Amino acid sequence: MPRSVKIEVPMESARPLPEHVLGANCNILRPPFPLDSDEFRSLYEDAGRPFFRYPGGTVSNYLNHKTGFMDADKAGGRGGRYERNNENVKQLTGGKGFTAEWFIAVAQSLELQFVLVLNMCTMSLEENEEFLQELKSAGIEIPFIELGNELSFDEYEGFFESGEKYLKEARKLTKICRDVFPQVKISAVVPNNLYSRKNYLNRVQSGANERQTEWVRVLAADSNFFDAVSIHCYSGVGIDQCENEKDLPTMEDALCFGFSHTDVQFHRIVTFLEKTFPNKEIWVTEYGHKELKDGQLNSKFGLDSSFVSGLHNVAIMLHLLSFPSITIAHWHSMSKMTLERNGNVEVASTHDVFSFVRTTLKEYDSYVRPRLEGGGKYEGKGEYEGEHPCLETGFFFNSADKANCCLIVVNKSGQNFKVTELVATTSGGEVSLEVEE
Repeated sequence: MPRSVKIEVPMESARPLPEHVLGANCNILRPPFPLDSDEFRSLYEDAGRPFFRYPGGTVSNYLNHKTGFMDADKAGGRGGRYERNNENVKQLTGGKGFTAEWFIAVAQSLELQFVLVLNMCTMSLEENEEFLQELKSAGIEIPFIELGNELSFDEYEGFFESGEKYLKEARKLTKICRDVFPQVKISAVVPNNLYSRKNYLNRVQSGANERQTEWVRVLAADSNFFDAVSIHCYSGVGIDQCENEKDLPTMEDALCFGFSHTDVQFHRIVTFLEKTFPNKEIWVTEYGHKELKDGQLNSKFGLDSSFVSGLHNVAIMLHLLSFPSITIAHWHSMSKMTLERNGNVEVASTHDVFSFVRTTLKEYDSYVRPRLEGGGKYEGKGEYEGEHPCLETGFFFNSADKANCCLIVVNKSGQNFKVTELVATTSGGEVSLEVEE
């Protein structure tokens, strides 16, 4: 017998639905299809033309926009892989590479709206300025720029030995960005460990003398030149690595672990960032499930292209919508929205989930976080054990026609629920709404 749930929608707390929180990241080294192909256009349009992130994540730190190829000789342990990737880039672009000219053609063809992630590792300040000038000359406006990708990670210590070094270079690059695009919003990167590791925030707050904890303190003490901070939120699956297939968690356990990771960490970390960087926007420019370290096992597991992972990502989406400070967010990623089977590329379940949510919510311009009665609790997994709310919800409507509305409910438990009462509360009282499943 399903448990009855009453959902109350406090209309007085309604606020505009941010237009850039329903975005998607894309790793151009592993695109589902070449970005200038009809297949990618179809995938992109079917997904509701999401707010984009170019050129993606780690690739952003090594892609040379002048040559169009990865600077493999400067990529340390990734060098061999990027040499192989460069061969793939030649095939994807007919030998031209991902040059500024190539991207300009793609952006104009798809009419992309996007965040641009700049390469602060292997491109000089002068080269970045030249790249930005080339975009401007072609009529491409850049309203949002991220200063690198995950640069607090140990991998980049050779480029930025400290937060101070990053701060110094970020300030210089910000000046260049604003000289070329005066209205651009700039985001500095903060460590993802704040979200991915349960106790990392305690280390930051206790003043631990480490490169990444110091990174946060340095940026917080000198934050007047940037508009936002970027963080990535990847939920665990209960295991980082394993020896063989039999050690993989079940999909059910992986999903529960991811849900409980989010329920413990997300509000805690965003609240910390709001307090540490007051009046700054927060950009969650990648979110999803954490991949297993063994690539072959990760492919066999198949979580990140599954409906299960899509459900987890919708729950994160509802979490982030509850914070007005979060103005940009990217589901990770377009690269996960297809699967290769028997030599054929197929649309994955994650694309279906993302597309359904994205295209549905495009109809609305306002959001309310509901209140629940009878929602129940589920038991978290592993280090995130404890009781957490079973249901994650969001209410959406069109301000010009409030009868045109939508309720999204994600059930994070194995329990059955039924929404038996849905009411909108205003200063004038309650209004019952009909529930159509």
